[in-house]
Amino acid sequence: MEQIYRIKYLKKFEGKSLRKIANITGHDFETVKKYVEQDNFNIEIRPKQIRSGKLSPYRDLVIKWLTDDIRAPHKQRHTAKRVYIILQYRFIVLT
Repeated sequence: MEQIYRIKYLKKFEGKSLRKIANITGHDFETVKKYVEQDNFNIEIRPKQIRSGKLSPYRDLVIKWLTDDIRAPHKQRHTAKRVYIILQYRFIVLT
């Protein structure tokens, strides 16, 4: 920030050209030009987007399957791949 204030000072109060300021400070001409023209140096923070996932409509169904699997024998439980295939077959192919 000190360099930015120095660049703005050299332009505003000493009346130096942008090329002369670039030579004095060792910064690129475009950088000096950007700092001289910029008034607000605060970074704008955008709010985070809240989106629902593609599987949100099926979330309750998948959770029910997995909670029912707790009582099922080990070999009969749903794997991630199996859940994907069932969802693909029931909802993507049929709709």
